[in-house]
Amino acid sequence: MTRTELISSIGHVKVAFIGRSNSGKSTLVNGLCNKYIVPECSHTSTMLTSYLGRIPKAVKDCAIMDSRGKLKDYSFSEFRDTVTYTEQYYDNLKSRYVDKYAFINVRHQLSRNGIVLIDTIGIGVNEYDTRRTAAVTRGADIIVYLYDALDCANLRMADMEFLTSIVFPKGRKPLLPCDRIFFVPNKIDMVSSVTELCRDLKCCFLNFVSPLSNDYEQLCNNIIPISSLYYRLATTGPQKLPVRSHFQDKESFEIAHEIAVNENDIYERLNDSLIVMSNVKKLINAISQISKSIS
Repeated sequence: MTRTELISSIGHVKVAFIGRSNSGKSTLVNGLCNKYIVPECSHTSTMLTSYLGRIPKAVKDCAIMDSRGKLKDYSFSEFRDTVTYTEQYYDNLKSRYVDKYAFINVRHQLSRNGIVLIDTIGIGVNEYDTRRTAAVTRGADIIVYLYDALDCANLRMADMEFLTSIVFPKGRKPLLPCDRIFFVPNKIDMVSSVTELCRDLKCCFLNFVSPLSNDYEQLCNNIIPISSLYYRLATTGPQKLPVRSHFQDKESFEIAHEIAVNENDIYERLNDSLIVMSNVKKLINAISQISKSIS
């Protein structure tokens, strides 16, 4: 079975989660899957594009397809350990993952709509990975563009370069109808004003489309600020405290320990309110609605 055939067996609508590294794509995908599957961490990056959904027979839990179309099976825990890298090891690992893709057999919250979730490689880390994500973006039916609202209120240079070259090429129509493009500022649990955040983002849209056009109005309507962390905590619970012997170095263990402690604290304080505060249900409903118009 080819990659295209395997993707088609999952669903007919491809939803790609795009954005810079550590913008919250994997955290959101895990939340939508009600399971901690794809790795999420501030000091690592995802090496493989992952396709998630119900896969008939071909894949038990997770599998990586090589350039020849051969699948190698992994458990969920093995998969998380396999598909991340720290930036200092990037050059040594890059050649191992040329033309490889991951497939994850899981029922997610949009499965009933015939949707394939695509967790992409973060843009902006290096040109090689950005090209790989650009290729996936061109084949998507719906784009969910995430960015770290805490890190920067406006889209950064890496975001703008990607968007103006791939999604909104100058002098041409947008890659997709604008009702299929969602801009999702993430980490709203940590920003002071969501209203100002949305206002600044609307100004960025002037680089893509005319302010008097229907496209501009549609993009403004498709701004959905979220907290992917809150949603993932609500659906999967906090990460367990790490075991020191599972880490090769002290620094990685300390980072993982700090993240787990913070998640447990948030979960205990806000448990009953996390889903509402995350605002992800609004995004789910919007994707579900627009997917019905895609044959």
